[in-house]
Amino acid sequence: MQKDIYEYMLKNDPILLLFVQFISYNLLRPIEVCRLKIEDIDIHDKKLYVKAKNKAVKIKIIPDHLLKEIPDLSKLDKKLFLFTPDKIGGNWEVN
Repeated sequence: MQKDIYEYMLKNDPILLLFVQFISYNLLRPIEVCRLKIEDIDIHDKKLYVKAKNKAVKIKIIPDHLLKEIPDLSKLDKKLFLFTPDKIGGNWEVN
């Protein structure tokens, strides 16, 4: 079943797949991934700065496997959210 879900996301929803990988590889809560902004990712130093509920910011090392999956973020505004429902890097207005 896991393989089928992976194959489905790979083909039909790569943004959701990347979202799940951020949760899985970095042991993050879904809300922490939702709050990530472009500025929180340091590709060069392989670090992820996460705003957590129990600390101001926790620093995670981004695994090499996940680094390969992250698209080029260099041309995006640093204040944009990393994940939105339909793209990587954008505004997400929630009611």
